Amino acid sequence: MTQSDERLIRKYERQIDANKTNHILHLLLSIFTGGFWIIAWAIISLENSRKRSFAEKRIDSIYSPERIEDTVGYKIGRNIAKMAEKKPSTRKSNSGFTMSDELKASA
Repeated sequence: MTQSDERLIRKYERQIDANKTNHILHLLLSIFTGGFWIIAWAIISLENSRKRSFAEKRIDSIYSPERIEDTVGYKIGRNIAKMAEKKPSTRKSNSGFTMSDELKASA
């Protein structure tokens, strides 16, 4: 896991903690306002739930095995592509073959 992944996880965990609905406070406000606050309570609860769900899904996607495999596969694929882009060397290696012969043999 990279440092940027760890920073993202901390960011989303803070969002999860910050978006908790204080139901006791909203219950008291609803009682004091004669029930009018229930509408605001419902809207705030739904919005907080949506934000928490989004953050939890983002954390799950960072921890997903597919993403980790994709990252490793991407790095391997990127390195192979870089090697393929380079022109094969014609200098002799220790085995007596040219570098391009060795690349052809390994493919």
